[in-house]
Amino acid sequence: MSSPLDETYGLWLIVFFLESVLFGAGLLQTHLYFLWYPKDNWIVKATVLAVVLFETMQTVIFFAGIHFTLIEHFGDFANLAIISWHVGIQLLFLYLTGFVAQAYYAQCLYRLHSRDKILPVIIFICTVLSFIAGIAQVVLIFDIGDSTASDRGHQVATNAQAALNFLTDLLITVGLSWRMNKNRSGIQSTNKLINFLIIAAINRGVLTMVMAALALILNLAAPTTFWFHVALILNGKFYMNSLLAMLNTRQYALGTSREVSMNTMGGANDTNNGFGRNLITINHETRRDVDVEPGKFSL
Repeated sequence: MSSPLDETYGLWLIVFFLESVLFGAGLLQTHLYFLWYPKDNWIVKATVLAVVLFETMQTVIFFAGIHFTLIEHFGDFANLAIISWHVGIQLLFLYLTGFVAQAYYAQCLYRLHSRDKILPVIIFICTVLSFIAGIAQVVLIFDIGDSTASDRGHQVATNAQAALNFLTDLLITVGLSWRMNKNRSGIQSTNKLINFLIIAAINRGVLTMVMAALALILNLAAPTTFWFHVALILNGKFYMNSLLAMLNTRQYALGTSREVSMNTMGGANDTNNGFGRNLITINHETRRDVDVEPGKFSL
């Protein structure tokens, strides 16, 4: 016979193990980012630092919550139903991670095509609404105080946050793919670079969208268990790793592009291909007639 803790704190232990692995990978990527791209501007660096800080706080507080419930109150069965303050605070940092990452991608879309402000604005509005729903969820968690209780307001806030999160990531993925696809040219190296960036954008979006959809489905199917935490908590680490992966693979993308150029043009370097910084170096000038600089290539 399975323990009644299997679907609550037992899941938390599993989630903590998985997120610790992802957190370690994220810290490694952070080290490589600052080692490889010291010349990135302050917007990108601030985004990376904020995401790493928020995910560090989430991991530490999540561990403290598990220790508080299962170690400090070992054998106190009545305490198992009490939601400690750690739960709400770690979720707050989790939602801050999503907010910063999604806001950064909205800014990226704007820099790709600054004349079209509608899509970035819609994405930013969805990002803000998702964060507000997350704040509402945290407030209601403190108000309920009982992990076995089922509160309609809390369920609505949780489902709204997951749904808005899914919608925002979908819009970001479609928007990045569409905007980058419009920059195709007759130059093979440019098109290969665009293909790489589109695949990276889709991979980034699929991970976070699947987690958001799972959180929504699991919360609807088993609202009194912690199953939805599996997707919800891991999603923050996916935001961290996917953002850093996109930043850290810039040099590889440029190298692939130049390799194609060398093979097809007898060694000529065609980084002056009109692709420009407004597509790859989104955090710099939006001119389309400048070289792509490896140290400043950031999507």
